[in-house]
Amino acid sequence: MELNHYMKEVTCVPRLTHVKLVPERGYTFYPNYAMVNRCGGFCPNSKSCLPVKTNLTSIIVRRDSYNSSQCYEVLVEEHMKCKCACSVMAHHCSIHHIYSEDNCACECMNRLECDESRQMVWDEKTCKCVCNKATEICASGLEWVRSRCRCLRVMDMPFVPNENFIIGQNNTL
Repeated sequence: MELNHYMKEVTCVPRLTHVKLVPERGYTFYPNYAMVNRCGGFCPNSKSCLPVKTNLTSIIVRRDSYNSSQCYEVLVEEHMKCKCACSVMAHHCSIHHIYSEDNCACECMNRLECDESRQMVWDEKTCKCVCNKATEICASGLEWVRSRCRCLRVMDMPFVPNENFIIGQNNTL
């Protein structure tokens, strides 16, 4: 019986919570906290306890300013029903990511492309494999290619003008 009681205590449900009341500039509230129900409790598998039904609750406070004091109504969101769900959703993901509902996360689409044996490392922000080495001085005929993280022979491409190429005044390229 004690385990069931404990499970009810930690499950995802609306619970009385202190919520700070933030007045407009130049005013103060008294009291400046309200007790309202907000979702809280344990959720498995990287999920969060989130509201699925809310209500605006009216709280009466004293609003003070430099030269006046009056009763004032503040509307505070109260959580009526909660469920365990992902706090990161598909619309939070960038074009470089895909949404993984199992992990509640935005994950890079092309992570397997990173070959760490060439001293490349994965950059989670850009979802790209980037060079982890400083620029190297290369032997004659080779150039440092950061995207490959090594020195490579770079071939010069011959210039071949096409019909869109405009020749200058002296008929020179």
